[in-house]
Amino acid sequence: MVKEQVAAAREKSQKKQFATKIIDAIEKLKNDSTQLSSKRWIWELLQNTHDVAYSGEKLDVYIKLNTFDSSQATLEYMHNGKVFNIENLVFLMEQVSSKDRNENRENISGKFGTGFLTTYLLSLRINIEGVIDLKDDIYKSFSVDLDRSSSNIDTLIASINASTEQLNSIEHIPSIDDFDKKKFNTKFSYYLDEKGINLAKRGLEDLINFVPYTMVFLDKFNSIIIEEKGTKIFEIKLKESTEYNNNYTKHFLDIYYEGVKKEIVFLKAVNEYGEIICEIDKGSLFKFKEIPKDIPRLYARFPLIGTEDLPFKVIYNSWRFYVTEPRDGVLLFEESNENVKENRKIIEELTNLYLDLVERVSKKDRCLSIYNILPLNKKVNKYWLSEDWFQKAILKLIRKGISNLPLIYNQDNNKINMYDVNNANIFLPKAADEDTLRELWCLLSGIKSFNLFQFEEITYWSKIIWDDELKVNLDKLVDTLDKKETLDSLNEALKPNISPLDWLNSLYKLKPFKSGANNNKAILLNQENVFVKYNEINIDSELPPELKNVLKYFGSNPYKELLHLDINSELFNEMPSILTETLIEKIKTKISLNKYTDFPKAFNYLVSLIPNDDSIKQNRLNFYETTTSMLLDNEFEKTLVSYDMEAIWELINPKIAEYVCSCINECENIQMLKDKLNYESVEDTIHWLNDFIALLIKNNLSNLYNSDQNRLFPNQNGIMVSKNDIYLDDGDIPEELKDILELLGKGIRDELLDIGVFLMKENRVMNSEMIVDQIKKLIPPLIAEYPRTNETMQILSQLYSWFVENKELGKKLFGKLYDDRHRLCDDEIIAENIKKAEQLDRLFDEYNIKGIDNLRAILIDTNTVKPEETHKQEISIDSLVSLGITTPEELEAAFKNQALQNEFIHSSISTVKMFEKAQEKIERAKRNVIEYLKKDDQYNLDDVEKIAPTIFGGIRKNDRDIQIVVRPSDNDMVIIYSQSEKDVLDYADSELWVENGFSSPLNLTLGKVFKSARINKIPLKY
Repeated sequence: MVKEQVAAAREKSQKKQFATKIIDAIEKLKNDSTQLSSKRWIWELLQNTHDVAYSGEKLDVYIKLNTFDSSQATLEYMHNGKVFNIENLVFLMEQVSSKDRNENRENISGKFGTGFLTTYLLSLRINIEGVIDLKDDIYKSFSVDLDRSSSNIDTLIASINASTEQLNSIEHIPSIDDFDKKKFNTKFSYYLDEKGINLAKRGLEDLINFVPYTMVFLDKFNSIIIEEKGTKIFEIKLKESTEYNNNYTKHFLDIYYEGVKKEIVFLKAVNEYGEIICEIDKGSLFKFKEIPKDIPRLYARFPLIGTEDLPFKVIYNSWRFYVTEPRDGVLLFEESNENVKENRKIIEELTNLYLDLVERVSKKDRCLSIYNILPLNKKVNKYWLSEDWFQKAILKLIRKGISNLPLIYNQDNNKINMYDVNNANIFLPKAADEDTLRELWCLLSGIKSFNLFQFEEITYWSKIIWDDELKVNLDKLVDTLDKKETLDSLNEALKPNISPLDWLNSLYKLKPFKSGANNNKAILLNQENVFVKYNEINIDSELPPELKNVLKYFGSNPYKELLHLDINSELFNEMPSILTETLIEKIKTKISLNKYTDFPKAFNYLVSLIPNDDSIKQNRLNFYETTTSMLLDNEFEKTLVSYDMEAIWELINPKIAEYVCSCINECENIQMLKDKLNYESVEDTIHWLNDFIALLIKNNLSNLYNSDQNRLFPNQNGIMVSKNDIYLDDGDIPEELKDILELLGKGIRDELLDIGVFLMKENRVMNSEMIVDQIKKLIPPLIAEYPRTNETMQILSQLYSWFVENKELGKKLFGKLYDDRHRLCDDEIIAENIKKAEQLDRLFDEYNIKGIDNLRAILIDTNTVKPEETHKQEISIDSLVSLGITTPEELEAAFKNQALQNEFIHSSISTVKMFEKAQEKIERAKRNVIEYLKKDDQYNLDDVEKIAPTIFGGIRKNDRDIQIVVRPSDNDMVIIYSQSEKDVLDYADSELWVENGFSSPLNLTLGKVFKSARINKIPLKY
């Protein structure tokens, strides 16, 4: 009696214990439900299926999701593995694991233990039906409902009892005579509500994504099919597996998904600790595909959901892993734990297996997309993982292994190592967006020292490369440029086909660059081709280069602070600009603070700048041509400018003039000045002095030639004196009288300005009367001298001779002294003269000569040359050239001119050769002048025409019609006799051009005529 009661009590206690355990487990499952556990149910079913495979047979799984009516939705999971027996069915009903703790872990993944509880997340009402093995080849059909929907213990016990009664009823079911183990003999049916439907779809989605890898690891599965609403949506089947090399095999799977068929291929490497797999291209063994980021990286035959974010890009699988209870990882945290030690050892050995694969691949001639199997550069935070151990023992091992393998293709498609012994490392451009990245890559690829990843692969490698030294962003590029001081050094660093200026413009237009973050680096190119900092440079607002040169020569080089003209200034909107007005003000300040000798090059250059404005152009040309021969080391040719420099010229004129005056002051005489100017003659030097003095007057610098400090004027002895120390020679003083005054001890030529120097009559003027007054004062004592010295006799004799030759003028100027001129003669000289007169009288008597006039006539008759012809010139080639005559007819016509008859002798010696030579020179002059004017922008010769042999019309100068006369000047002379030439030159709009065959043609202006002919005065008689 007691025994039965104890048994009944124990049975009741056990049922209550079972019910409580199930209620607590389900409650805990609900409370702990996460994204991971909600996906785990499908893998628990597959894992249990894997454990019941028939020996030597493949498993097939068929899953149906029936959602035609959401109120009656079900999920059916069927497989053709081993059928239930009484024991494992009871264990399942009472939630007891049937896995034997002593069974080999390699063969059993787990069966109907706590993992099966996760399937209750789909539904708390499950029906299990199929075939049960009652031993001794007795098979029967069964159907058992598992209802766990109540959290009431008594209700749940009643449900368990009902399930037990269903199981007991098998006793009365007839056996199956034709049992076929290949059929789907086991089916789990889950009755789904809306939440269950969502969980079912989520789990099946994971299955579709993860199962290809599972089927490679678990060769017991043949196929898995998913059907939804009566239509097959997915099927996967292991097609074949082939051994590749020792521990390597290739696995081919056929997949059908949503109407699309495809084949995927996996490469698997195996050692005693487990396996690694990676997906490869169907057509190439060593073209790797990237495993999707949501695929778990660790498998314990089945995916450990939660390991997706590990940095591995191959999948590690080991049946030896000790996994966490949620199956979201493996135990790798506490080093003292034996299971952890085992897991770490497995990871390390699988990593060595992985490195062996990578090394094998690196030896192949062509390995594509290797980056798809290299680990990511990322940190991992897992409760079951020691980050420190993982970084030092695993990632460090991998990185060391791959660093020195030729795995990378550079921009030139060469296969290289990540680190090169010659420091030709591979570099990875880094930028915030793809456009900037591409531009940065292009910039870096132009630098010789940069080995770069191929652009198409940068995105992949950027997730792998861990060494920041190999990553090049804009800042690092800027640092590289900051070390290049000049454009030349940059050019040396760039590849031969790269333009450094184009390269810089590409750099400057990058958005990150324009943000101004690099303003403290010397990376902006100035106009000296030197790199400077942002705050040291300005935009060139079309500044005239001449003004920039001026400041440069003044030692304040604007090129250093101006952005290079070939750099796109629009890229620097906030950069200040320098205006032309600013440069002019700086130049004015420099001129004001310095003398010519401080910066001669700057002043020389300013003088060479000639305005295009006709109103002031000639003055600046004169200034240049006159002063340039005196300036220090002048190297500048004339340069036309089109902007206003009047204020500058007003400042430099006195500076330049003062310097020229100082140079003249260094010369004691005109000969020294000639030598200083390096001129051939004193006459040329006098011409230059006239030009310089005219320049001072024209530019309001008369203070300089008026100054007693400046000795600008040569006297008639060639000594340079100041203006106030000299008289202007009125031009009528007889030279003989000057000589007499010099003999009298009065150095009158020291007081007289050289006759060739032009000076306005504002100065003191000396005339003949003033000279005579001085002579008249000095002569009487000499007349009274007795006896007379030789010097006295010479002076008096010269004066007497002058009186003889200039009777009227002598009488006019000297008056009584002239009347008493006989007193100038010495008695002995008078006696000698009387003697000569007596001899002349005897000669007259002897030859019956009536007097001096009769003697002159006789002499003329006996001489072929008439007195008036003694000064005439014979016609020569030079004469013809000066006259502009090319034919005998023209010569005959010319000799009708009385002036020419008085100047030349016309004989018959003129030959055809002479006229041809003259014509050749005249034609040359006309040709060279026309070509010269065509190159001058002032002249337009589109309609030029010859009006007469030496006259041209149809010419426009500065939009005015003009005519020109062209004559050769080979013998430094031009004779104008033709009335037509005179008529043309009588008009204001006419010019006389001369050309000598070796110098540039010259416009012979009135001023040049004055200087050349030394004309100081013009009689104005019309």
